[in-house]
Amino acid sequence: MTQRMKALYCLLSFIATVGVFPVFVHAQAWAHMPTDMVQTYAGPQTVTPGQVIHVTVEVTESGGISAHNKDVELTYLVDGTETTLTDTATDGLVSFDINAQSNSGMMDFVARVDGVVSKAASVMVSVGQPAVFDLVTKRSHHSQSIDIRSDVITDDFGNAVSDQTLVSLDWIDQHGVKSSENIQLSNSRIIFASRCPAKFKSPLRIRATLKNTDVISSDVSALCNNGSA
Repeated sequence: MTQRMKALYCLLSFIATVGVFPVFVHAQAWAHMPTDMVQTYAGPQTVTPGQVIHVTVEVTESGGISAHNKDVELTYLVDGTETTLTDTATDGLVSFDINAQSNSGMMDFVARVDGVVSKAASVMVSVGQPAVFDLVTKRSHHSQSIDIRSDVITDDFGNAVSDQTLVSLDWIDQHGVKSSENIQLSNSRIIFASRCPAKFKSPLRIRATLKNTDVISSDVSALCNNGSA
């Protein structure tokens, strides 16, 4: 098996493992250029900040022959700053491992070989795991209810968590979970009025869960004292 075939086999094995499809991009060669095709593969197609992105550039010459010892420039933006990496394609292939940027959004990768520039291969950087946040509670204007609030909830990189993220709210007393309900964020914040349990054994707390992040309030028994047993 040639070096090029081995590299392609490794690349396709990686794509099958992570369950993504490569992004194939072609560039129209200038008539006087020896290189007539640049293909860029990027994956996974969705990552979180700091996760490794695998980018492979394949370079072929006229007739589909693998290019040898071609200098490849890979250019992309990281949090608004342009970055260029260079390496040499051996048997038509060269690979780069790149850490995803901190800010959520699209990362576009463009390869240049002998003046031929590929179209961009894109990878989406999504918001990471929510960071721990403060849960604030106070007596509500509604009878036997309390207002539950938070500041803007972000990941560890400062990206605001989407309003489509479900939050699980659990009322917990000495005996365990009294009741649960699911809500959605509003402008990346928890803003919700929840009714106190009819009966409970102090201390009484509220647990908010977003993905794998749990936050537990201080004792709210005094705010629901009519139900204390």
